[in-house]
Amino acid sequence: MMAEQMWKVEFRQTWDGDQNRNHLALIDVVDGHKVQIKIKRDSYEFQSSAIAQVWSGTQWKTVATTPYPRMVTVAIASHYKDITDKLFEAEINTLMYKVLWILGKR
Repeated sequence: MMAEQMWKVEFRQTWDGDQNRNHLALIDVVDGHKVQIKIKRDSYEFQSSAIAQVWSGTQWKTVATTPYPRMVTVAIASHYKDITDKLFEAEINTLMYKVLWILGKR
C-alpha cells in the first residue's frame, strides 16, 4: 500500500503571523490514529519548526520533527511569504513518512 493512501488530511489552515507563516493539518491514518502537523516558517530560519504529534486519547504527543535546516519550506523558499501550499504539502509528506515508520506502518 502506498503511503499516500494510508492517511487523509481532514483539516488544513494556513495563516500569517507578524513575521512568519503557519500551517496546521489534522490527519486521519487508516488504522484510526489522529495526527497533527504544525509547521512554522519564520523570517529567522532558526526559529522555524515542523512537528508531528499523535493523539494519545488525552493529549497530543510529539513523535517526529524536522530540524529547520532540513525543512523544505526553509531550503526552497527564501522568505516565509514565498511559501506555497505545495511546499507545505511536501513538509507534511516528510513528517508523515516518519510518523508511519514510528507507528510501524512502513
